[in-house]
Amino acid sequence: MPFYTTGHGAVVVGVVKGSALEQKLSPGISLIQVNACPLSYVADWGSCLEGVGSHSQKGYCVSEDFLSQYKLHPLNKTKEEEEGGRDCCSLDKKDSHLCFSLSFRKRNQVNPENRFTCLRARSIVADGTCVTNDDCSAIQSNSLCVTPAIGSQTYLIKIRHTSLGDPILYLGGLEQLKHSIMLSDYHPSHSSIPLWLPGSLHTLCIYIASISGALAVLNIIPAYALDGHWTLIALLEYLMPENAYRTKISNVILLIGSSLLLCNVLSAIWILMYW
Repeated sequence: MPFYTTGHGAVVVGVVKGSALEQKLSPGISLIQVNACPLSYVADWGSCLEGVGSHSQKGYCVSEDFLSQYKLHPLNKTKEEEEGGRDCCSLDKKDSHLCFSLSFRKRNQVNPENRFTCLRARSIVADGTCVTNDDCSAIQSNSLCVTPAIGSQTYLIKIRHTSLGDPILYLGGLEQLKHSIMLSDYHPSHSSIPLWLPGSLHTLCIYIASISGALAVLNIIPAYALDGHWTLIALLEYLMPENAYRTKISNVILLIGSSLLLCNVLSAIWILMYW
């Protein structure tokens, strides 16, 4: 499309008011990555989020030296906490910190111990993820896999964008995230070119095609004053060239078609007025 480029990420066209991302994103910003999944087009946005939702929340590798600075609490989750997540951070840290769970085995200990602690989310979240401590050992020795202690339908997602500033950390459900941002494939080549134009043209073409198709179907109905009237006569002349009842048959079909069309029009008017 002239004056626009594609393949450089998903461009934000709008953000739903009141959503969690309203203060973080603005029209014109391009989203280029979800966790470790790159974005080139809007279709990638949906596939990346589907990939996030296809498995439970993954963890992040953190060194044991870093964790030694924090107090580790016993992890005894109730059923409610399993479903809704654990809240182990104080009120003054809720905006930047999150509760994480971890598992480790002390020397000469057979069964691992489960703990949880409050950590600053932005310092923990990285592109590399893990499921068990063995995943971290392959990357860095003396590191553990810490997992956000959140609900089963809640995800911690890192979203990279082209705007200045840190990546966005989103904590919430995938459906809310999908429906809170309006995206486009088209990047304006200049700031004076409107973002909404490609989407509006696409919607206009859909409306034109839909209306044209509906009118074509309506016009072929065998009813008086429509093209279907003359199509029916031509068809009967071809199929029954010598039939004396051809005119009566066409009149009956036209009467039935016109009656059905009139009933549909009246019912549509009644629905629009009273429903």
